[in-house]
Amino acid sequence: MERVRKLPRGLEFVFVSPTESSRLHLRFSGDSTPADVLAFHHGEIVVCPAVAVQLHRMHRLTLREEILTYLLHGLLHLAGYRDHSPKGAATMRRLQSKLRK
Repeated sequence: MERVRKLPRGLEFVFVSPTESSRLHLRFSGDSTPADVLAFHHGEIVVCPAVAVQLHRMHRLTLREEILTYLLHGLLHLAGYRDHSPKGAATMRRLQSKLRK
């Protein structure tokens, strides 16, 4: 079982444009595409709603559910979950779906 970390005391949710999301994604991950969500250890979760607008139908979610999924994804990362392996990604998808409901 994965070890879950305690969440930071202060959480901040920031909604940004695709341009800002691309800038942050490039700076911290080396990828220049807009990220759906980025989570930072100090408790900031950065969400790009424009990505949600593009993807929510493909994921068969409402726009609200898609954005909620991004927020939950960021919280799970802050809690110590990782999606770099197929097993970790599956765990995060299962938890996101359960928490979203």
